[in-house]
Amino acid sequence: YILMGSMIVIQWRNDNEDYRQSDVMVVFGNKVHENGQLSAILRERLDTVVASCVRHVEWCPKKIIVSGGFGKEWYREAEKMKGYLDTELSWTIQIWTIIVDNYGDNTIATVRNSLPFINSGDRVAVVSSYYHITRIVYLYDLIANIDVTHLAAKTIWPRDIYGILREIIALLVYRVTRL
Repeated sequence: YILMGSMIVIQWRNDNEDYRQSDVMVVFGNKVHENGQLSAILRERLDTVVASCVRHVEWCPKKIIVSGGFGKEWYREAEKMKGYLDTELSWTIQIWTIIVDNYGDNTIATVRNSLPFINSGDRVAVVSSYYHITRIVYLYDLIANIDVTHLAAKTIWPRDIYGILREIIALLVYRVTRL
């Protein structure tokens, strides 16, 4: 477990620069608080998208898919994500480039739900927390044979230990069950 967790952290702490050439970007959701505010983790994922577009004005993907579920807080994560990006990127991205997936209740659902919006030959980048990237890349390869690049939110949170352990268990389960 320690070795696998270390590999997850080391492997994905550095971004793959190919994300700048992507046609589609898929942003994975996280918690929205009961007051409607985005969790710090979710806000950082979205700020990672914003920063990449600001750094590379000439590059913004044709489509940004925001995906999340409907939490016990009674908010649709993806709708809140779209609202945040609409505000932060209003100067650069036109509204129809942001696609909302309100049924991305988990990583597998987000990967599957994004597939209808990915055309043959599209270059795909994924955005999530650094520890989540390994599983996402694995699932895109397993489910759709799509090679994705990534852009990881890099802040280290105390909760990341839980996230890394969850990723290790999920990868082992996927490996055993062949999903």
